[in-house]
Amino acid sequence: LITGAGPAHAQNVQDAPATFEERVADWNETAERAEEALRNARASNDALEILRSDVAATRSEALEVIERGNIETLTLQARLEALGPPPAEKDAEPERIATQRKALLEAIAIADAPVLAARQAHNRAEVRVEEIDDLIRARQRAELLAREPSPLVPAYWLPTLTELSAYLGRVLDEVGDIVSSPTQGALLRQRLPLAALLSGIGLFVLLFVHPRAIRRVEAAAAGASSRLRKRGYAGLALALRLVLPAAGGGLLALAFLSLRLTPPSAKSINAVVLILTLFLVTAYWLAHVVFAPSGPERRLVDLNDQAATRATWVALALGLVLVFEAILEAMERDFQFAPGSRSVMAAIIVIAGSLLLWRLASLLRTPAETPAEAGPAQPADDDTAISVTGLIARTLQLAAMLAILFSIAGYVQIARQAIVPMVLSLALFAFCLALHHLLTSAVTRFLGGHQPDERVAATLLPFAIGLLVLVVSLPVFALIWGARLADISEVWILLTQGVEIAGINVSIGVVFTLVAVFVLGVFITRWLQRFLGTTVLPRTKLDSGGR
Repeated sequence: LITGAGPAHAQNVQDAPATFEERVADWNETAERAEEALRNARASNDALEILRSDVAATRSEALEVIERGNIETLTLQARLEALGPPPAEKDAEPERIATQRKALLEAIAIADAPVLAARQAHNRAEVRVEEIDDLIRARQRAELLAREPSPLVPAYWLPTLTELSAYLGRVLDEVGDIVSSPTQGALLRQRLPLAALLSGIGLFVLLFVHPRAIRRVEAAAAGASSRLRKRGYAGLALALRLVLPAAGGGLLALAFLSLRLTPPSAKSINAVVLILTLFLVTAYWLAHVVFAPSGPERRLVDLNDQAATRATWVALALGLVLVFEAILEAMERDFQFAPGSRSVMAAIIVIAGSLLLWRLASLLRTPAETPAEAGPAQPADDDTAISVTGLIARTLQLAAMLAILFSIAGYVQIARQAIVPMVLSLALFAFCLALHHLLTSAVTRFLGGHQPDERVAATLLPFAIGLLVLVVSLPVFALIWGARLADISEVWILLTQGVEIAGINVSIGVVFTLVAVFVLGVFITRWLQRFLGTTVLPRTKLDSGGR
């Protein structure tokens, strides 16, 4: 990186405009390209996103010039005001002061010229960015509301099966051509030993190393004498449930990718293999983190053992639904299916995902065991997370019903948007729930919670930490539900630049500083109270009230 930084920096400096006039010319050229693309309205959404980033870059450059120019103008204006007000027409001004005043006025005019040009370029770019965003959103809205044939019409079932069989047959024929080709077949046979070795290691990790390692760690956790050891073994088991499946699945995916077997009609197959590994490993790990079928004391939701086991399998099945959705999207990119065929294939995935979401919602609403039958008590700091389980279950059921109804009506894209983002949001919420539990336990243990005032403060920690985790995860939730990176960047620009309230500029930096100072003050106060209450005050003659 250090070696390449020098030439790259030199190239950037060489490519940068030498004068401000050249920068203005570049701004105008970018704006003209955007205007031409908007007039024609034939560019793809990807091309428009690239063009939008170029226009947004010119907007940022112009804003920097405006801010820098304003500072220079204010400095010159302050020097001009130091000379005093100009004399009346009848009064004469000393020649030296008059010369300085004239020079300052000329300097202010020169300093304002780039600022004026930058302000014009900034406003022009601002308008073009808004127009590009409106065009992209209009296209996305039209695609989302496009109605396709209903999958309930039996006339589309047989053509769908015929078209899918023809596509898969074409892919198999292309694979056969690659294998029988003298050149590509020879290269493929050279790569087979490495692929076989990686596949063997991956299967060995998944089928032998992973289950045996988990059983040994969980047995050690069950036989641990101290609570700290139990927590350590539990954390190790969760880490192994992530690392070992990821390693095994990654080796299998790498084995397939090493073959470099990419038929022309299935160009997206490599991406599908990676997505399959990612979704299945993530679903497996999150299911064991949240439902913990083998560890009731670590369970983050109030379920009995049977319901937790079933919920774990449902979570894995939802991961498979995401995999099949990715496969369908890849096939749609590589092959032009008929609208009826797309509707039928998408309806199968939507109905499967809806049934699984409904089943998961039913399991979440299953009452837990009675206190006499239950195992170890649930941690008290999970109450905040558990209180929203009913709301999540209702939301999942509503999404499942809407997805099926929209799919039957022919609004396939809306149905897919009701299932896929819901499953991804559920996974993200599970991760946030686990993170909330981890942070709450760590902070509560650090603060103590032995005195009455400390216990009151500890009851507010789950809410405060949950609010923090929610705010941090909001951009990811927005991306899942269709927001673009450009939308997130616009919101971030607004937050960093701030808004003016009663003459005060309030930005995210100001709010973060306020919260950081408050949290630091709370930690210092609690530590000081504990230090005085346990070390200093007991040695004095003060009564309990004085203390």
